[in-house]
Amino acid sequence: MKKLLLATSLTGVLLLGACGNNESESKESKQEPTQLTFEQEEKIQKEELRNLTKSLVDTVNADDTSKEVTNKLDKAIKQYEDKTKDLKQVDTIISDPVYKSAKTFQTTLSSIRDINEFEENNSDLTETVKISNIDIVYHTIMTLNSINEEYSQVDAGYKNEVLGEELNSDFTNVITEADMDTTELAEAMGILAIEYSEELTDEQLNQLPSKDYRDLLYKYGYTDEPDVSKNEYNSM
Repeated sequence: MKKLLLATSLTGVLLLGACGNNESESKESKQEPTQLTFEQEEKIQKEELRNLTKSLVDTVNADDTSKEVTNKLDKAIKQYEDKTKDLKQVDTIISDPVYKSAKTFQTTLSSIRDINEFEENNSDLTETVKISNIDIVYHTIMTLNSINEEYSQVDAGYKNEVLGEELNSDFTNVITEADMDTTELAEAMGILAIEYSEELTDEQLNQLPSKDYRDLLYKYGYTDEPDVSKNEYNSM
C-alpha cells in the first residue's frame, strides 16, 4: 500500500513538473519577438533613415555649433540606432553613408565646440587655436570625401526612391560641399606647425581638447596616414 502511495505521489510530482515546464515553455514562446517581414523592416528603415537625413541636413544648414542645435542631431542618431539595430534583412547601401555622415558631423561639431571653449579661455593662443581648427577641418573633409565617393556609386534612381528626390539632393549637397583638395590645408598646417612659437602652461595643456576625433573619424571614412606636419602637431 505504501509503495502504491509512493508511486502515486511520484507520478503526481512528475506530472506537475511536466505541466510546469509546459507552462514555462508556453510563456517563453509568448515572449519571443515576432519576426518582421522584409517589407516591414524596409518600411522602418526608410522612415528612420529619412528622419536621420533630415536632421543631419537641418543641423549642417543651421551653421551653428551650439549644444542646443547639435542635441537634435544627437537625438536623431540615437533614435536611428535604437529603431534599426535589430533589422537584419534590409539593404544598407544608402543607410551606411548617411549614418557615417551623421556620426562624422556629430564628432566634428563637438570638437569645434571644444576648441571654441578653449579659445574663450585662452584668447592669446591664436596659433594653437588656428592649427587645431585646421586639423579638425582637414580630417573632416578627408572623411566626407571618402563617404561621398562611396555614395556616388549608388544608383541615382534608387537613392531618390529611398530618401526622396529632394532629401537625396540635400544630403548630396552636404557631403559634396566639403569635397575639396586637402593639399592646401595640409601645407598650411605644416607651415603653422613648423613656425609654432606658443608655449602652453600645464593648465592650458590640460584644457586643450583631445585629438581623439581623428580616431573616431577614421571609423567612418578613409583618412591618410599622418605626414610630417601632423606628427609635429601631435607632439605639441
